[in-house]
Amino acid sequence: MSSTLEDEDEQDLQQALAATMSAQDALLKRRRSSATASILGKSLKSTSLSVASMAGDFDDTDFDVPSVTLPTLEDILAENENDEFSPDIDAVVASTISGDELNRQDSAATNTTSPLSHSKPKTTTVHGSVLRYSRLKSLAAHLHSASSRVDAGMPTAMAVSSSLAVGTSHGLVLIFDPSQALRLVLGNGQLGQQLGPVSALDFNGDMTRLLVGHAKGTLTMWDLANGKCIRTISDAHVPGTPVLHVKFLDDPTQAVFSDSGGSVFHLQFRRVMGMRTAESDCLFSGSRGEVCCVLPLLFGEKGAGRALAEMRILAMASLTKVFLVRLRPKLEVLFTFVLKGELGTLPLLDWKLVPPEQGSSSKGSDPLLIAARGSQVVMHRISLDANDGGLSCMPVKVATLDFQAISIKALNSEVAAIMDTREHVHVFDMVDMVELQDIDMVDVHLAYSTSHFKSLAAGGSVSKALEVASRHSCYQSIVSYHGQLLLLGVDVVHCLTIRKWDERLAVLVRGSQFPEALALAMTFYRGTARAVLALSKDPDERRGIVAGQMIDILLAYVDLSLAAHIPDDDHIDEQEQFYKTLINICIDYCLILEATDLLFGDIYERFVDLVVGRSCFLECLEPYIVSDHLTSLSPSVLKAFIEHYQTQQMLQRVENCLLHLEVHNLDLHQVVVLCWTYGLYDAMIYVYTRGMHDYETPLQELLRLLRTALNNQESGQQLSDGDQVLGYKLLVYISCCMAGHAYPSGEIAAELAAAVRATVFAVLVKKQLKESEADDKVESFPHLRTLLRFDTREFLNVLSLAFEEDFFTTVSFRDPTTGEAVPRPGRQLMVDLLLRLMMNSRDFTPSQLGCLFTFLARQMAKHTDIKVPKQLFEQVLEFLCNPDSSTRHEERQQAMLELLSTTIAGQFDAEQLIVLCESANFYQVLEQLYERRREFPKVLSCYWRDPSRRAQAFSYIHHVMLDDSFVEMERADVEQAALQHMQELMEADSLATAKLMITDFAHDLVDVTNRLTSHPKLQYEFLQHVFGGPGGVGLTKPESPPPAQVHEQYIELMCQYDPTLVYSYLRSNENYRLEETLAICRKHLLTDAVAFLLERTGDVQGAFNLLLKSLRVKITSLDRILDDYDSDSENILKVECVRVAISAVRSVLLVVIQLCQRNSVRLEAEQRQALWFPLLEAAMSPQQRWRHAASVLVSALKELTSHVLNSMMGYVPLPSILKQILSDPTTSSGSFGELKDLMMGMVETYGYEQTLLTTTNRLLAGDINSSISTLKRVKERGLAPRSATCSDCGCRLWQSSSAAVTSRSPSPMPVVITSSKDKDDVYVFSCGHSYHRLCVVTRQPGIVACGICNKKLSTSTSHQADWHRIRAPPAPTTSSSSLNAGTDATAASKGSGGKEQDPGLVDVQRVESVAQLHSSFRTPSRLQVLRSLSRHHDQEPRRGNALKVAAAVGQENVADKFQLHLAPPPL
Repeated sequence: MSSTLEDEDEQDLQQALAATMSAQDALLKRRRSSATASILGKSLKSTSLSVASMAGDFDDTDFDVPSVTLPTLEDILAENENDEFSPDIDAVVASTISGDELNRQDSAATNTTSPLSHSKPKTTTVHGSVLRYSRLKSLAAHLHSASSRVDAGMPTAMAVSSSLAVGTSHGLVLIFDPSQALRLVLGNGQLGQQLGPVSALDFNGDMTRLLVGHAKGTLTMWDLANGKCIRTISDAHVPGTPVLHVKFLDDPTQAVFSDSGGSVFHLQFRRVMGMRTAESDCLFSGSRGEVCCVLPLLFGEKGAGRALAEMRILAMASLTKVFLVRLRPKLEVLFTFVLKGELGTLPLLDWKLVPPEQGSSSKGSDPLLIAARGSQVVMHRISLDANDGGLSCMPVKVATLDFQAISIKALNSEVAAIMDTREHVHVFDMVDMVELQDIDMVDVHLAYSTSHFKSLAAGGSVSKALEVASRHSCYQSIVSYHGQLLLLGVDVVHCLTIRKWDERLAVLVRGSQFPEALALAMTFYRGTARAVLALSKDPDERRGIVAGQMIDILLAYVDLSLAAHIPDDDHIDEQEQFYKTLINICIDYCLILEATDLLFGDIYERFVDLVVGRSCFLECLEPYIVSDHLTSLSPSVLKAFIEHYQTQQMLQRVENCLLHLEVHNLDLHQVVVLCWTYGLYDAMIYVYTRGMHDYETPLQELLRLLRTALNNQESGQQLSDGDQVLGYKLLVYISCCMAGHAYPSGEIAAELAAAVRATVFAVLVKKQLKESEADDKVESFPHLRTLLRFDTREFLNVLSLAFEEDFFTTVSFRDPTTGEAVPRPGRQLMVDLLLRLMMNSRDFTPSQLGCLFTFLARQMAKHTDIKVPKQLFEQVLEFLCNPDSSTRHEERQQAMLELLSTTIAGQFDAEQLIVLCESANFYQVLEQLYERRREFPKVLSCYWRDPSRRAQAFSYIHHVMLDDSFVEMERADVEQAALQHMQELMEADSLATAKLMITDFAHDLVDVTNRLTSHPKLQYEFLQHVFGGPGGVGLTKPESPPPAQVHEQYIELMCQYDPTLVYSYLRSNENYRLEETLAICRKHLLTDAVAFLLERTGDVQGAFNLLLKSLRVKITSLDRILDDYDSDSENILKVECVRVAISAVRSVLLVVIQLCQRNSVRLEAEQRQALWFPLLEAAMSPQQRWRHAASVLVSALKELTSHVLNSMMGYVPLPSILKQILSDPTTSSGSFGELKDLMMGMVETYGYEQTLLTTTNRLLAGDINSSISTLKRVKERGLAPRSATCSDCGCRLWQSSSAAVTSRSPSPMPVVITSSKDKDDVYVFSCGHSYHRLCVVTRQPGIVACGICNKKLSTSTSHQADWHRIRAPPAPTTSSSSLNAGTDATAASKGSGGKEQDPGLVDVQRVESVAQLHSSFRTPSRLQVLRSLSRHHDQEPRRGNALKVAAAVGQENVADKFQLHLAPPPL
């Protein structure tokens, strides 16, 4: 039957490609037919071939394919997990859906991929169609027939093993065999009506029994051999409660089930004397929480002998928790964990056996418990330690889904299928929870068991939570079995099976999704694919198998694309883009598969006859060659590649590609001829050096070309761009060879590097050319001369780099003139040659000679083995310090610096060097010369004369002032030089200058300031940094404030440059004289500053009048603007002017209000009114004049008036304010409505203050009462002595040892104690030590304190707080004393001698106790409320009494700085 299915699938696939086959010509037909037949044949024949050939390579945990002779269901299963007979219902009896529908589903489940890049293939992850869908049509027909013939009803539950059982709503069970034939019908209509619908069912392990649960609470067991009911169990749980789950254990005589009440029960089946019985034990009671799902851990035959299987582990899940229990040897809860999820969702459970972790001692597979609820998924691995038998439950994965799950089933150890509330099946990789496929199963019409959870058949008595959560309950409708997922619909069973890897590729090929198929095949090739089935796990074998499939898919893709998808010739741009996309994909995959023979063979042959396709193919090779991904071409392709670019006149691109190809794959003759013909110098050097290891020939030939070009230049021709490029390439080539680098990239082999350097050097110093190479103009050392003539500076730079190599000191040279051995190093030889060529020739300009001198200076500074005559050295110095030359100033100065570091410079007069450097402005050189002579002021002058280094003068001065190597006289010289050039320092950095003067020099600030008198702007910047103005840092220290005259000078400068900052500065500083500062501010007409100073001098009225005048000026300006303002005008400029004018009035008004508030506390009532009433009048005047203006303007003016009123109400009585308002002529003429809001706001503010005062008094009274109560409780606390003896003399304190000496009663009766020491009183302190009165008095007269705890205290206010005196009795027969803490401590007590105790001691004790209490329980915030109020209302009769109390109490907390600022509600 499996072979029949394969034939049918192959026919469908061939039909799917028939349309494209007709569009190809005969050649393409043959090519494509072979490739397509190969891939389709491999994918379709994989059932009979792949499994047989690779069965031994599969992982036994995931795949266990038995060796059988006859076709069985295992041959086409996606995954088999045990060796027993396990039929694949889909493969045997299912009718596959139509090809169009399957293609449509597969296409929907497949992701798209973007074209691969040139450098590295980048694909969107493609998983393809992981599951194959089918419908069990024959089974559906039997269900429909049974429903009509025996009135079976609708399907309600399903169980799958080697057979399939379907329970119905009429209580019947239909048993189907693997061929979908109806084998048994269990039950009848009468029995079904009695038992109710089937709610759950399960097969036992050997397929001999079927346990069925019904909606009315009864369980039945059926014998599958004869179809008879052998047990009817109705008393195993609460009658009438629907059975929700029923599961057999590995032991066929045991089972578990749960009901809608949330309880779980264990069933033990027995047969005693021919009677079948069932014993029920409650494992979990629903009264402690409702269990919604129960699932035992089953091992089957694989569990034989395993300790985990013998434990009979069971997983149970409620709405909030998951329980893991074992039934053997006794019932025990192993683990519990919280299962979070959304409300209204049921918990889900599933078990899966997975391979053990690496390093685990477990010998078999470990169980993996999958728990889910809503969108939360948690996985736990259960493992048993083989050594100590310990069981562990470790969480291995926690994931959050994008949907709410209603079912979760593990299809194998890597793949899980999750159904959501929309009835979509999501296929996930369980390793990292990546979604592989999303299948819409809405048309399945899933059979839900909601009615069973709601217990509708038994009356519906379930909890509200379970009823809400059961909306999508489908525990019995979705079953997984051996890599298949079966779904029970209302009329048919649906099946989803994991596809094999080649089937997934075939689905994509069938849908003409070749790029996606290649991307998926690449994941198989690299071993990164997910849900892989039936593919060898050996890496080499896997890559070999997949590579063959990829090649077939690639060829089929090319054939199909070239046959049917090429754009028309009219759209040449689209046609080129099509070819490039296709070719890039081919190149990418051929490079990955290392199949360049295929690329330049079969694939290139498919494009060679297409004009545009051939060009695109050759051009697409370039980026891969340049990026070194493609390092060789076949001879035919290389020839075509060069010819194509030669035709397109793109030879530079050919040269760039040749540099990245391996030389041994090139036709050297062809490439050399091409390079010489078209001037491809880089490629020519590359071929000679890499292919033939010849470093001399290209250098000599290129030097010959450059020499010819330079000779032509002398005759009047200019160097062409090509000639210049040639010259600079030669310089780079020489530099690379001398440094041991290959040209243009890479490294020369270590064993060749020395020989290459010697060869190149010999070419450079060659004296004469061969006769065949000589020109008409014969010159000595032609190669050196050529390079110097081309670019002297750059060639000398090349030599500078070469001189750094050890080659010039370790290799002996021969003099190119005489041919004799040269005893001196190669550097000296080269220098001598350069001097000989350039100093004795007229061919070189002074600029070129200057380059030579600079080169010599630097090399002599670096290498001591280079010697030049003294006369020549003087010429070098004169050139470097030539004042008439402004070119390359920094380069010449750097050369001089390097010369100074050598011993050669010491041979010359320092004075002469200074003169030369001064003329050349070599300030860095002068700095070193002056430092050697310790002329540090001149060193400092070098910094500010050098514009580029002027800012470095500060760090140099700081170094001099702190370094111990400088003496005081040198520091003083540097300081004096800095002061003399302070202007230059300020121009460089004013902040750094200020820091320098204050921190490093600590110079007199007045002197420093006076030095800048002629530059007031710099003087202001300096003082700004000193005093911490905007941009300053405040360099002065509080312990040494600047003199007042400096402050006043700074204020005057601030009045000139930043007048807006004067007022804030005056408020924050006090180190200035008032009269002088006032004169300065009046001079510059700064009203706010003058007013502030007048207030400080005590002239409050003068300050007020000045500010009030300024306010009236602002109001007048506002009136003037309002005269021209039209409320209906849309002139934005006028509106902005009004807004600015009102803001100006508001700012001045706030300043006046603050002045009045600061001084009202110190003034009498009449004086306060003299301040506030004019201000109120000025604020109300614009409101009255413009009361008919626009509402926005009136509101703004009313806000000003309200602010004045709110501010003055705390200082002026309310009646006086009302009288002033009503008597004002500007307000008396108006109506009451205009004043209503104003007056009502004032009254509300008064009520608010009165309520606040009442509340404060109440809080104060409560605090006082609480404090006194606490004091009383403290003083009533009893004290217990530590021992019965005196801590001083050691004698007994009392005669009766049984007398009680402690009391904690609030008011105890006196207890008299007879003292052992002349009936003396006893002192008991809070520390527990006790003394005779005489012992305390005689030890330290006048001090009552514990002698042990207070030895270091010598005042009468030391720890005296908690002590009590126990009075001695008047008669010797009494033995009790009072320890009452509440007794008046100041009362006199009589001793045995009849003397009265000094009451002054007790008074001190009480004072100390009160002080302790006040310190511990003080509440400053409430007391300070009254203090704050008293300052504002101490002269108001209506609040006088309360405020006096507040002020009196506030004296207790004078040191408390808490301030409470109160404000009435706004008017």
